[in-house]
Amino acid sequence: MRTTKSFGIHFWLKRSKQQKDGHIPIYGRISVNGDRKDFSLRRSILDKHWCSQTGRALPKTNISKTLNPHLDEVATEVKECYESFVKTREFVSALRVKMRFLGLEGEVETLLDFIKHHRDEELKKL
Repeated sequence: MRTTKSFGIHFWLKRSKQQKDGHIPIYGRISVNGDRKDFSLRRSILDKHWCSQTGRALPKTNISKTLNPHLDEVATEVKECYESFVKTREFVSALRVKMRFLGLEGEVETLLDFIKHHRDEELKKL
């Protein structure tokens, strides 16, 4: 049995969230096996300075000198997160890659975990 995994990351402008000054937020999209998860880069750009085909700022703009290297760095970090799952043969999903990239992996707790923590730690204070 042969299994193949598809992975991709690209950047796009979320035009529905355009600000009053014309800047549009930049989002990243992680795709794993057809499952997609979006995340904000907390950066914005004018539409006229963005190339939708490359997913980068136009090269002859001032913002491209700082933004494009940042996008390359983010893409590299996301790929490293994906590859860490593949190397350890763990289950890979777009959500897990996103959570690891954002540093939120392992912070999701259930109600039972919360009750146990409260009982173990907070009961001492009472």
